Amino acid sequence: MKNLSLYRNKIIKSLSKLLTVDENLINLKGKTVEKLGLIGNEEAIACEVIVSLNKYD
Repeated sequence: MKNLSLYRNKIIKSLSKLLTVDENLINLKGKTVEKLGLIGNEEAIACEVIVSLNKYD
């Protein structure tokens, strides 16, 4: 399985551009599942997204 760090900056730049948000406001973390289930056996991948946005006038 490839390490997220290989793609981290590209993903952040892409999200920044799509969302028109400064790159410094985006955090990206990866987590392993310690060889459990399909994901741990590298037969599948999963993605979880948490977004917190505030609009200031």
